[in-house]
Amino acid sequence: MSTRPLLIISAAVLATAACASSPAGSAAATQQSSSTQSRARGSRDVISEEELANLDVQNALDAVRRLRPSFLQTHGGQSTSATLGPQDVVVYVDNTRMGGPSALAQIPIQEVKEIRYLNGTDATQRFGTGHGSGAIIVTRK
Repeated sequence: MSTRPLLIISAAVLATAACASSPAGSAAATQQSSSTQSRARGSRDVISEEELANLDVQNALDAVRRLRPSFLQTHGGQSTSATLGPQDVVVYVDNTRMGGPSALAQIPIQEVKEIRYLNGTDATQRFGTGHGSGAIIVTRK
C-alpha cells in the first residue's frame, strides 16, 4: 500500500483546519472593520477638511462644538495651590498661540484645513506648561 494517498488526505485535513475560522481571526476581522468605520467617520482627535466642508457653520468654534465638543472640555481644578484652577484648552493657529477657545470664533470656517486636538500631556510636551486641558491646533489652507 502506498503512503501517498495518506499524505494527500493528511494535507487536506491540515489545510481545512488552517482555513477554519478561529476566535483570533474573527477578532482581527472585527478590529479591521472597526478601524475602517472609524476612518470613515474621522479621527476622534482630528477634524478634517472633508468633515468641515459638509458643515453649515461660520467659524471654527461652531465646527468644534458640533463635531468634537470634547475638545473644549476643561480639566484640572483640584489643586493645592489657590492660584491654580481649571485650565481652558489653548488654541494655536498655524503654530501661533492665540488664546482660549473663544479665539476659534475669529477663524472663518472657509480658511480652515484641519483642526487637531492634543491632550494635556502631549500639548505640554510640545508647547510647555499651562496646557492641562490640552491644545487645539488649527491649520489654515
